[in-house]
Amino acid sequence: ALYGARGVNFVAPMLKLMSERDVIKVVSDQWVSPTWAGWLGEVLLDCARLRAGGVLHASSDGCVSWYEFAQEIYALSAPSFEGRKQGVIEPTTADSLNRPAKRPVYSVFDTTRLCSVLGRPTIKWRDALIAYLSEIGVVKQHG
Repeated sequence: ALYGARGVNFVAPMLKLMSERDVIKVVSDQWVSPTWAGWLGEVLLDCARLRAGGVLHASSDGCVSWYEFAQEIYALSAPSFEGRKQGVIEPTTADSLNRPAKRPVYSVFDTTRLCSVLGRPTIKWRDALIAYLSEIGVVKQHG
């Protein structure tokens, strides 16, 4: 569940759909650790500087369903919808959407080794989302 300023990701289409549709159905039975590419880039540079070897799993801290992630995008971006339509997010199951690509139910990394190598915890997924939405001008950075 990587997202950032470029490329295809979950956040950008959600923001667009929230302003175009009355109802947005989002999967509530699959869990991920949404990870902001801006933070991941910094971590990769730190790992290179530290000459970290072996397998390291890098993702944001925490686990959330796609539906919960969409709800948080919705909640944080609400002020940017002033005067525009904003859709309602409804939970659904992966099976009911019948998408061509099957996704695992639980796609969450164990970042224990990464935290040990870096000497610090990974960023919390919500804090990363706030930073990203601030970067693209959708929400003001929260203190």
